[in-house]
Order: sequence, then structure tokens, then C-alpha cells
Amino acid sequence: MDVWSAIWCKNWLCILGICVMVHGVNVEAMGQSNDSLMDDEQMRQTIERVLAVESQRRDARTIDWYVMKMDEKGNWPDIDYANKRRASWTPMNHTQRLKEMGLVYHDMKADDPKRALLKQKMILGINRWLEMKLQSPNWWHNQIGVPQGFALAGLCLGDALPDQTRKQMVSLFKKHVRIGMTGANKVWLSQNVVLRGLLEGNAADVKAGIDSITDEIFISRKEGIQPDMSFHQHGPILMSNSYGLAFLSTNLRFMQIVEGTANAFSPEKKAILVNLLLDGTGLMTFKRQTSPATMGRSSSRKNTLQRNLAGYYRQLLACDPPRRDELENALKVLEDKQPYPAINRMFYASDFMIHQQPDWHLSIKLFSNRTYNSDGPVNSEGLENGYMSHGSAFLQRGGHEYLNLAGVWDWQYLPGTTVAVSPTYQGKLKKHNGSNIAGGVSDETVGTLGFTLNLDGLHANLAWFCFDDRYVVLGSALKHDRNLPIVTTLDQCHLKTKVFVPDSQGKPIALTDDVSGKLPDTDWLWHDKVLYVNQGQSTTSLGPRVQTGNWGKINITYKNSPDVKANVFRAWLDHTDNQFAYTVFPNVSVEHAAEVAASSSVKIVSQNAFALAVYHHAQKVGMAICQQPGTVHFNNQWTIRTDQPIALVLRDRGDQTAEIRLASLTQADDSVVLRVNDKSRSIALPQGQKAGEGVSVIWE
Repeated sequence: MDVWSAIWCKNWLCILGICVMVHGVNVEAMGQSNDSLMDDEQMRQTIERVLAVESQRRDARTIDWYVMKMDEKGNWPDIDYANKRRASWTPMNHTQRLKEMGLVYHDMKADDPKRALLKQKMILGINRWLEMKLQSPNWWHNQIGVPQGFALAGLCLGDALPDQTRKQMVSLFKKHVRIGMTGANKVWLSQNVVLRGLLEGNAADVKAGIDSITDEIFISRKEGIQPDMSFHQHGPILMSNSYGLAFLSTNLRFMQIVEGTANAFSPEKKAILVNLLLDGTGLMTFKRQTSPATMGRSSSRKNTLQRNLAGYYRQLLACDPPRRDELENALKVLEDKQPYPAINRMFYASDFMIHQQPDWHLSIKLFSNRTYNSDGPVNSEGLENGYMSHGSAFLQRGGHEYLNLAGVWDWQYLPGTTVAVSPTYQGKLKKHNGSNIAGGVSDETVGTLGFTLNLDGLHANLAWFCFDDRYVVLGSALKHDRNLPIVTTLDQCHLKTKVFVPDSQGKPIALTDDVSGKLPDTDWLWHDKVLYVNQGQSTTSLGPRVQTGNWGKINITYKNSPDVKANVFRAWLDHTDNQFAYTVFPNVSVEHAAEVAASSSVKIVSQNAFALAVYHHAQKVGMAICQQPGTVHFNNQWTIRTDQPIALVLRDRGDQTAEIRLASLTQADDSVVLRVNDKSRSIALPQGQKAGEGVSVIWE
């Protein structure tokens, strides 16, 4: 075993032992009141835990390269120290390399022949950074990114860090690092206050930082954790798999570090983090790929859709969490030891729904006058995200359908969206919808959501209805003030198979790769076991198989990068009137495509300006998005009338009994009068933080 492999094994033993360590002989000494400060020994133990959590396997050749290539001043020749980019500020690589070198140094044996040279180079590099006094044009690098890596490098050196260098580092941190802001940013800043305190030996700073981290674990409709377990940052913007994941990661790391100490997380704080993972972030990722709609501007970065959350579940399980059985089962799913559960979940604070089956996952993103359509052009990233909330519907089956496809996407044709297309991209960032009608409801098995889209001259009523083997999409009242053509995209994903359509006899026939454009005689398409059935008068259209794009158009980090190409399946509906309808079956063989396309078990029962609604005869389930007061007739047994805009799921239980789940679409009404057949009832609706959440009623 070489030296680097030995270090790696040691690190994993440290990580596995982190929560065991706090139950050893020193716990009694550390088990003081929450107002007490750590003594020197407790500070030393905390440093060891911080470094153990940070440690991971390092490539031996990479560390050797860092040592060899550092020049006599302490610089690396491949780093552009004059770089002024806000998003990808390359000088920060200097401090990140020092951190990586430090973690290896810390884990080396004292007599390792490489250790002395590694220490020498680290001190040279640290002093060089202090001399250069570099400043990023982006506050994040100066206050969060650089201090985090730099402090860890210093902690790794321990007593080998010269006193004068330590003082200069602490002075730099005191200039830039202070607790403030909200959400993930506040947690990051608080983390750096902890690291500064550990580096200086200032127990008061350590306590202040940890207290600030745990103080941010609360639920509200402001930035941070939402009552539905989604996560907002930069305003009412869904950021669960960007800022939210960073928030979760930092909290879980420090929860491990302080477990069993005077600063341990309370059971209430642990419960919120467990809920955030189980009921929020964990539901937005499927087979190690997350939904682009949950990432804000990060969706314009390469490789960011890949997510393996197994480590988060393990961290929670190591610290005596509530809901242990559920955490263990979720971890088994991620380890491919049991299938994904079927679940539907409405995130009413974010105008977002997920619908998951064992072999597919759908995420749908809307927006309203309460939420933004996207993040702003922060750091010149996510520059074409303006249509991400126009009903984006990302269908994942575990095949990395959208991985690294953003660079070639036509961003006017994001999957699921309804857009008025123009010769040049017209989407605007960080905009509210002009309508307050948006939301949905779930009974945890099936669900519906919908909204009235009113932005930049485009008007539409749109709704989705999610069942166990399909989802149905309806649109009505489509209009554009300047008469731009309106399209709804079926999908835009990696091309995996031939595309099939029905021949003149209705049997599947593969299209040749040169076929694209409008397919006027086609009422269904099949690609990669997914069947798309056009049920209205709109014209089915297909894009060219090869698309060309440039990452620099959507993210300045990739400015001046060459064009890229990819094989893409892009299909959409060109609308010829003011409404449309289609159904997607996510798991159908091409041999059964025609038979499934002819399925009539789900009937459209309303498609007008008042309501969009369907009824599944086999499952006896009706769902409706009622944009206005009015009536929906599901069948001869069930007719509903509402005096407020609502989303509704009705499940017929026989004997003239129904389970009804409903939610307000405006989040402003305190009650709704619902009439079912010949009986009326006033139903109280959730208020305050819970406004928009569903309520259940048994109707007899």
C-alpha cells in the first residue's frame, strides 16, 4: 500500500469514528452548559473532527504535481492570478490547493519523507497569498470561498504554522469574515467564523459561529427552509439543489463535528434537517440526477446535475436522528438495495411538484406573483433561464437524460414549457408571473398542479395530472398579444434511440435521422421507452437530431469556449388554436406504443377558461385545476362546484363516498365553499406559512 492509499484508509476510519469519538473519555469534560466555552483540549478535539470530516482520498500524482510546480515565490504557473471573473475566479484555486495539500500533510506520519517538503511548500504558498492581497470582484470568494480553504490549510499545519503567519491569516479573516446575510450564505459565513476561531484559539468565536449555524435552522416563508421543505435563496426562488444543498451539507458536517459536545445540535434542529432531506431535497433527485428546475443559475454549469446524496443520509444516521427507519430505507434505495417508492409531493411554497414511480421521476415547475421564474443573472450565469418556470417538466428514468445538455439546449424549448417563440431569445430573468393563480394538490399517490401564465404578452391556463403510469397535460385560453407562435415542448433530452411514429396503419415506424420539422399526420411519438400522445389539434413537430450550442451563451465562465454538439431528441407541439392536450407514458415498449396511445381510461372532462380536469375511470380518480369559480362534472356520480380557485383530487371509495384533497390556488383565501353533487360545505384553508397546503375531506 503506497503512502496516499494509507492516508485514505486512515481518513475513512476517522470519518467512521467521528461520532464514536465524542462518546469516549472526554465527553464528560465536554458536556457542559450551552453557555460555556470550549477549553484548549476541546478546541483541539474539534479541530481534529473538522479535519476528519474534510478528509477524503487525494490523488497522489496531483499532490506531487502541486509540490513540484510551485515556484520559488509560492505561485503556480497555471493559475491566472490577474483573473477578474465573478463566477469562476481562478486565483481561489491557490487556496484550494493549499487546503488539499494540508489535508494530506495532516494525515501523514511524522516520519514520512515527503512531509517536510510538503510543509515547506505550504508555508511558502500561504505567505505568498498573504503578500499578494488579491481581491475578487465577487464578495463570495473574499468572504466565503477563500477563507474556508485558507483556514483549513492553516489548521492542517497545526503547531507547524509559524506564529507570525497565523496572526496574519487571522487578521485577514477578521477583515473579511463576519456573520450576516441569510440562508446558505449565512451558514457559510458562520462556518468561517468557527474556522477562524479554531485557527486563533478563540473559543468565543467558535461558539458564536456554531450558534449562528444552528440559529439558521428554522422554517419560514422568507429565505431558507420553507414549510414544505423546499429551499429558497435570493428571494422566493427554488434553490434546493444549489444553495439548499450547500446549506444542508454545511449543517450536517457541523452536526457531526459538535455531536456530544456542549454545542451539540438540539433534537428540534436535527428533526428539521432530517425533514429537509427526506421530504425535500431527497425527493428532487432520482438515480443520481437532479432536476434542473431546483438549481437556479447552477443549471448552466457543467456536471452539476449529478447528485449522490447517500453521504448525507449516513451523516444523519451517525448522529442519533429522528425518523431513523425512513433514513435507513432511503439510503437502501440510493444503494440500489430496494426500489424507489411511488410518491407524489406538492411543494406549495415553490409552485413545484414531484411525481415519482419506481422507474421514473417527473418534476414540474411553475411560478406566480408569489415566486420568481428564475434567479437573476448573478455572476453572469443562467443567462437563458427565463422560461424555466413556464411549466418545465423534466422526466427522468435513470439515463442521465439531461446531463451536460444545457450547452446545446434551445432554451425556448425547455422540456414541458409553453413559450411564445421568436427568432431571438426573449426570456427575462427573476420575474414574477402576472397572475396569482398557481399551485396544486397531492394525496401522496397522485397529484395535480396548474397555473395561469401571464407574462410578456403570453397568456395561458395550464395543468398537469399525474397518475401511476402516465401524466396528462392540458392547456386552454392560449393567446399572445403580438401573435407570436406558441409552442409547448414535449421533451428536449439526449437522443438515445430511433424515433418512432405511426404509419398509415397506425403501426410503429422508425423515422430516418434526416426527418425534422412539422409532422402533421402524427398523433404520437416514441423515443427511449417514452410515448408522447398528442390529443388535440396542435401539430406535432420534431427538431434536428444534432444540435449545436455554446456554454458561453448561458454562463460567462465558459466565455470564448468552442461550440459543442450533441444528439438530441427535441419534440414539441405547434399550437393551431387556443388549447392543447397530450399524455406522456414513461415506460412503454415500441411494440405496444399504438395500443397504449389508443388508451381511453383517462377522459378529459373540462378544458376551458374556468377549469382543466380529467377523470381516470379505471382508478376512479378525478382531478381538477379550477382557475375560477364554477362547476366540473367528472361523471354521472360526481360533480363539484367551487366558489374559489382550487386544485382538487377526488378519489371514489364506493357507496357514494369520496376522499377529497384540495388546496387554494391563490393562497389568499381563508375558506372555500365546495359543493359535491347536492351537498355544500365550507372548508377552512391553511393560512400563514401553510397557505397553499392541501386539506383532506371525506365526503359522504
